[in-house]
Amino acid sequence: MSLKWGGAKPDSTVTGDPALSLDAQLAAAQAAGIVGPWEMRPARTPEDSTWVGTTSPVRADQSEVVIDQYSGNVLARIDFADNPPVAKAVSWGISFHRGELYGWANVIQNTIAAALALALAVTGVVAWWMRRPSGQLGVPAAPDVTLGWGMAATVVVLMILLPLMGVSLIVALALDWLIFKRMGWFRTAPTPAE
Repeated sequence: MSLKWGGAKPDSTVTGDPALSLDAQLAAAQAAGIVGPWEMRPARTPEDSTWVGTTSPVRADQSEVVIDQYSGNVLARIDFADNPPVAKAVSWGISFHRGELYGWANVIQNTIAAALALALAVTGVVAWWMRRPSGQLGVPAAPDVTLGWGMAATVVVLMILLPLMGVSLIVALALDWLIFKRMGWFRTAPTPAE
């Protein structure tokens, strides 16, 4: 197992003595300042060490230590401040997204944003339904264009780099070919008479 941002996890020093109990190893992590609630990955082999980290929602408290299973000594430690700037930014973003960054105000703000997004989705469908021509889908006709080789290559590369976009495009093309064309939707726009 690798230690986050710090390379390989150091091994315990095998002394021939029995390993400390998990409670004693957790107490060593607590003594090192790791706040609860805790996550613990006990040593699996005689040479392995125990990893203890916090799952505290307070980002500044998120530290982890590696404990020697025999002596209880701290072999390695990584604090939130040791993380690279991008990792810190992502972590703060997750905290904001979860509503943990600044208490109830963050939760209320996120709830309002979610409610507004839901309202936008519902009112968008209602507005389209009310404004569409009777008995029609109410979307502009598809333009009569040909996809060049350069654009086709760009689309294929983007589909490979962004697989979800690729799957969405394949589904849209399948729906167009199997359903929309047969129902007469999205017909090519007529060429204006000269």
